[in-house]
Amino acid sequence: MSTLLYDLRQKKNLSLQQLERLAEVSAPSIHRWERGSGSPKPEALDRVLLALEATLEERRQVRDFFRGLRTRASEALSSRSEEHVNRIAGLGPASSRKPDPTPITTPVELAEALNAVHIWAGMPSLRTLQEASNGDLRRATISDMLNTRKVEETQRVPDFDRYIAFLRLCGIRDTEDWVAAWRRLKARQRPQAGGWLKT
Repeated sequence: MSTLLYDLRQKKNLSLQQLERLAEVSAPSIHRWERGSGSPKPEALDRVLLALEATLEERRQVRDFFRGLRTRASEALSSRSEEHVNRIAGLGPASSRKPDPTPITTPVELAEALNAVHIWAGMPSLRTLQEASNGDLRRATISDMLNTRKVEETQRVPDFDRYIAFLRLCGIRDTEDWVAAWRRLKARQRPQAGGWLKT
């Protein structure tokens, strides 16, 4: 996919490696952005645009492009999470309609379930959750727990204390099944558990 960023580099007749040196931004990152993927940090993107001697109008167009990408990605994640919360809620107790962690078998499914919990709680902002946690949770930590794409790449299970703190802040008081799901995933990731927990 050709983007304005790619066109600007071609117009300057620069290779990715040359632009990397000028902008002090990695060539693979620039290559991803040229293909219309990724979410560049504003300061990194500004360095690339400065190195390309982009006009004010060209800079505005490039920034608007990536702003639109982030918006569409956020809407897609929200839609996916809403579908998942409906599926999980349908598996949970009919009286509570709370997300049910018992079907969880992978870190990605856990992240999707945590998104479901977030929606069930009314989607409080990450800042609100951070402030309500009295320092136990940071926005970046919560964002990492909810980022299904990142979890899919790392297969990381969240830190136990922060995981429980997030659940309780979102109104999940009975965490027994959630604790069991967390232990189940951790046991699968640690072969030396020696069959302590059948998975």
